Amino acid sequence: MLRETVQKPIFFYWIRCTIRFWNSLLSSNNPLLEKIVRADLLLANRSDTWTYQVLHVLQDLPTTQQFLDAIRSRQTINQRQFELTLREHIIGGWRDLDVLTPHEAHHSSRIMRTYHTHFGVPLGNTSGWWYDRKRNQKPVLPLYLRLDISSNLSRALSCLRLSGHNFLVQRMRHDRNRRPYELRICDRCDWHTIQDEEHILLSA
Repeated sequence: MLRETVQKPIFFYWIRCTIRFWNSLLSSNNPLLEKIVRADLLLANRSDTWTYQVLHVLQDLPTTQQFLDAIRSRQTINQRQFELTLREHIIGGWRDLDVLTPHEAHHSSRIMRTYHTHFGVPLGNTSGWWYDRKRNQKPVLPLYLRLDISSNLSRALSCLRLSGHNFLVQRMRHDRNRRPYELRICDRCDWHTIQDEEHILLSA
């Protein structure tokens, strides 16, 4: 839903604000704040400290070793470079879906793959694409959200695009007698194909 409304995940904004706060601490020239930073770094192996929590989050992200080293050595972090790294990490999660088939993906990534493959705004293939192409442009909502159409139609399109529909691929996942993905066969034709978005839209 965040990608549909051209928003980034909340953790992107949280981490970005955290890094800005870190840089502000180092540039404040306040003796008391400097002592606090030093003390917190000395206690960085304790889970109840600010430094520990920030380092723990950064360690879960790829290619962030330089930022980890900067915090440990009380150095400022290049904000632009950090945001680019974070954006690429977010987009990389979508790009990983390009190599998955519906049968290989588990439920959550299957829904993401369907959206990414059939409905989502193209992300491009080269490193830095999102940043270089979009940083000077305002985010643009999908066309149907910018048209003057009825709320019922807009809601129906959103449900289709975000897997909030009643096709068997979704309905049989929530039934009391839940069926495996490969057995959610369309009951409206004799093609013996899974009733998902691709089947409904392209085989009708």
